[in-house]
Amino acid sequence: MYHKLKGVTNHIKKQLIKEDVIHGDETGINVNGRGEQCHLISTKNIHIIFITRVEVFKAMNKMGVLPKYRGILVHDFWKSYFKYKCEHALCNVHIQRELKNIYKIYKQEWAKEMSDLLYEIKEQADCARNWELK
Repeated sequence: MYHKLKGVTNHIKKQLIKEDVIHGDETGINVNGRGEQCHLISTKNIHIIFITRVEVFKAMNKMGVLPKYRGILVHDFWKSYFKYKCEHALCNVHIQRELKNIYKIYKQEWAKEMSDLLYEIKEQADCARNWELK
């Protein structure tokens, strides 16, 4: 099916490369009893998913988007993402998860305070966006 859709897939990749901001993520999945990696590159409206058993960085290169991308890549701070020559932004959901674990495991009060601050900033940003839409 991949080969039959190659024209569509190439079009999607070209569109993603032109975007100002894209999101990258990955997760382990089970395919017919084998552990594989599912890689996603997306915007609100455009998505490409790539499933592979190869090493993470090789898989991301094989997808063909990140080596050419020069916009802002939002990701979960995996080391492999930082090898690309684009701007990097760290995903707030992943940051919140790390802060929660730091507070829970190490009882570091600053982690809870930072988490609360990030939620407050998000709330204010959402309010400002909603106000601009009126």
